[in-house]
Amino acid sequence: MIRKGLKKVLAIFALLCLFGIAAGMSASAAGEEDYGDYTLTILSNRLVYNGELKSGYDPVKDLPEGMSIDFENRIITLDNANITGKTYDYGGGNTSNGEAIYYSVHDGKPLTVRLVGENRMSNVNCGILAMSVSSNVAEPDINLIIEGDGSLNINSSAGRVNPAETTLGISGSVRLVSGTLNLWTEESNNYTGIVGDNVEFLGGTVSIKIPNGKDSTQTSLYGISAGGTATFANTDVNIEVGKAGFAYGVLVTSTGGKTGTITINNASIDIHMAEAKLLNRGILQGQGPMRVFPLDSEVGVDQVLIDQSDSYFYMGNEGPDIYFARADAFAAMQGWTDVNYPYLSISPTPFEDVEIPDPDEPATEPEQPFNFTDVKGNDWFYDSVDYVNASGIMTGLDATTFGPNEKLARAQLAVILHRLNEEPEMTYSALFPDVPDGQWFTDAILWAADAGVVTGYSDTGFFGTGDNINREQIATMMYRYARYKGYSLEGAADFSSYPDAAYVNEFAEEAMAWAVGNGIITGKENPVRLDPQGLATRAECATIIMRFMETFEK
Repeated sequence: MIRKGLKKVLAIFALLCLFGIAAGMSASAAGEEDYGDYTLTILSNRLVYNGELKSGYDPVKDLPEGMSIDFENRIITLDNANITGKTYDYGGGNTSNGEAIYYSVHDGKPLTVRLVGENRMSNVNCGILAMSVSSNVAEPDINLIIEGDGSLNINSSAGRVNPAETTLGISGSVRLVSGTLNLWTEESNNYTGIVGDNVEFLGGTVSIKIPNGKDSTQTSLYGISAGGTATFANTDVNIEVGKAGFAYGVLVTSTGGKTGTITINNASIDIHMAEAKLLNRGILQGQGPMRVFPLDSEVGVDQVLIDQSDSYFYMGNEGPDIYFARADAFAAMQGWTDVNYPYLSISPTPFEDVEIPDPDEPATEPEQPFNFTDVKGNDWFYDSVDYVNASGIMTGLDATTFGPNEKLARAQLAVILHRLNEEPEMTYSALFPDVPDGQWFTDAILWAADAGVVTGYSDTGFFGTGDNINREQIATMMYRYARYKGYSLEGAADFSSYPDAAYVNEFAEEAMAWAVGNGIITGKENPVRLDPQGLATRAECATIIMRFMETFEK
């Protein structure tokens, strides 16, 4: 579960902070002031422990320039501060950056960060970490408040080369009252802009930008992840998320017996995903701009509430250019429908250049460049089918049927590659017993064999024209075709981290590494797997061909 993973992340950050303290910091056994029951650490320098101020505290030496603290009221003021985090070496080349601000609250009272001017945080694996650690006090709805008329720019970085390393912008149940937040990372393994049980934007502006994951099949990227509620009111939010195994603009989960809720009121929200993939009920598979999942089935949470304020919803493939009625938009946000676009915009006012259909008129299907009744505009393979059909590389089973879920035969892939190479005519020879003269696949298989793209079965000598092809065989044939065309065979990736990597046969290892490294074949499902022995569908083949063409035949 994602929520369990987030709790582990918070625990890890807490341990890192405590480790840094144990390594070189000491708290006062008995401070002169009692500021309540909380602990506050700045750049691993513990200033307050259980409400007691550090002995010998010196604001000049203990605080970064531009930072001041009101310990009694728990207010940190950042006034044009430029804060650079510390990197800790744990040996063996294993380093990690710490948090800029660590706040551990035992009595439920929130920390306030007040912004003045332009403030920056860099070289941190988390800008601000605020968490409740007391079992004697009810979990606060909010443990971090951000306000002021300035800005906070947080550039998070992991500090070590580790695919499992997680970086965060802000962690904690946060309320933005005013001001500007700009959160980003330049080296995303696993990154979340803002994570907390409750996330409230009641004013101000938020920008979160995440590049493609280093390993786009294994990483997890989230703009905002909330384990209870996400509120957008009187605010402007812009989120951009790159490619990853799992990527969401806004993800809200139902946990702890609570129903996950998204509230939208007079807010402008723009989310752009590098790509969007379909989601299956009960499986966190794929990606989406805004999604809500009821994960705690054991407590009977089976629905998600979305506040039905007056907002206009727009989605699309090339931009937010399709209007969605509120009910359809809510259904799309819950992730159980076929609606899945990479662009989402929510606006308190309608877009002037996008037509809003008359609800009294019957809905019409968008025009399609083909007549396949089994390929809809919102299918994950729609663009791939459109691409291969328009270019004549793949045609339908008949005029109205593409057969996206039909398995692909070896002869069919040979024909597809033959078409890619402008269908040269061949002089017939009885190369394979099951490839007679004059068949629809004869020239294609003879050409592919002559080009070194295909071979027959070594034990029988047959080609296996009607045998279904699996994913490692497609990778092998695409690799051989690239070699035949003189395309680059560089960029191989280490795919050993996939849970089913051992099922890639030795003959296909080099080809699979090339295909994965060049984005021709990506993982599928949750957990992400290569599925090398899985039989390929026509939709998968169309997607692989489109990726190959866009990469090597631009």
